[in-house]
Amino acid sequence: MSAASPQPDFCVIGAGAAGLALATEAVATGASVVLIEKAETPGGAHPRRAGAAMAAMIEAGRLARSIERGRGFGVGGGQAAVEPRVLRDHLRRLAATDAPEFSPGRLAALGIQVINAAARFVSRDAVEAGGVVVKAKKFVVATGARPDVPGIPGLETTRFLTTDSIFDLEEIPAEAIIVGDDPRGLEIAQIWRRLGARATVLASRRPLDGVDPELADIALARLRAEGVDIVENAAIRRVEPLGAAGVRVVFTDASGERTLDGSHILVAAGASPNVEGLGLEAAGVAFDRDGIKVDARLRTRNPRVAAIGDAIGGPASVHAARQHARVVIAGGEFEPARVPRVVYLDPEIALVGLDETAARGRHGALRVARAGFARNEAAVAAGNAHGHVKALYTPNGRIVGVGIVGRGAVDLIVPWQLALAKGLTIHDMADVVPGHPSLSETTRVAALSARPSGNGGERRRPWRFLKR
Repeated sequence: MSAASPQPDFCVIGAGAAGLALATEAVATGASVVLIEKAETPGGAHPRRAGAAMAAMIEAGRLARSIERGRGFGVGGGQAAVEPRVLRDHLRRLAATDAPEFSPGRLAALGIQVINAAARFVSRDAVEAGGVVVKAKKFVVATGARPDVPGIPGLETTRFLTTDSIFDLEEIPAEAIIVGDDPRGLEIAQIWRRLGARATVLASRRPLDGVDPELADIALARLRAEGVDIVENAAIRRVEPLGAAGVRVVFTDASGERTLDGSHILVAAGASPNVEGLGLEAAGVAFDRDGIKVDARLRTRNPRVAAIGDAIGGPASVHAARQHARVVIAGGEFEPARVPRVVYLDPEIALVGLDETAARGRHGALRVARAGFARNEAAVAAGNAHGHVKALYTPNGRIVGVGIVGRGAVDLIVPWQLALAKGLTIHDMADVVPGHPSLSETTRVAALSARPSGNGGERRRPWRFLKR
């Protein structure tokens, strides 16, 4: 491959979670790969290092909550002692541990040519970056997204946090104001509350809009019970910096105009795909503020160009981005219904397949199987009995969607993902016998609740042996 004018099999633009996944998987198949990243260090804002940092913050919040709850188990109890700088240093160590995997040296050792420069299409079949023109068989745009900053009067002169910048905080906010409807804002509000902050969420609509209310209400009730103040239908009028005292937010809700003072303000208003400055017009690629337009195979109007990850819009998730990469390399279609949607609150929410509204619209006749953690011995013993499993299935037993709210939901959803992918029925799920006691038993209890209909809609007769 010529260093002056590379002509690889794949040219990947963007070295975030999606771009790195595609580049490393493609080179493993024997393909030649050029990876273009304008940042000095590959990895972007949302690959594994950011995911690990968020997971560590969630765990810190859980540990603090566990200490407070310990007295009920005869262990410790009282207020957790929080050392913010120790937590920050832990987050930095996580990033440092992950950094070698994404280093230019390791990528080069894998056979990936890295160009540290901004990329721009100059034609339908060529990209220029740092004075180098790359002509590839396939271009893949994986430029990710950036946090949205709404045009709130006064915000431009106020020091504020985003969901990207929270990891460098040297203190836990004393009084945090979270503005926006992004679920990540709710997650951070719960973490900060557990670490000793007062936290208020100002949402312009019902929080977790788009999540089955039956599941969302359980998680929101837990947030409120822990002391997170959630204000729905809040319209932000302006933000006023208060110097060292923090910030003031003026907003209106059902009770009229109100003011709220806080030490920190976090803007959690979603994200916008990074599509500007890429010369997509020259490549004949359709895009708008919501992202690059692709088909089910993640192809753009230009057959040489695909797009993956946050660059195509939709809810951001590393696991979806990695699946995008596999689709581009191996072929086939991306099936969003098979990729879990997860909200990392405590209790967690995990969903796969269709929600109830969509399922009823598509299938008409629909049945619902439920099982609550309140009757699960492992959940009750641990004091985490909030939530339940909800499975949607057709009269012939076909599973079309599952939602779980509860501790461990992100893991408990996995067998349901497999069931959807392999066409298993609700009755197949009832045949699995988990260990006892375990949270997985709730999966089987939910499936067993569908048994009265039996396979094929015929009622089972377990007493038939009596008639022999």
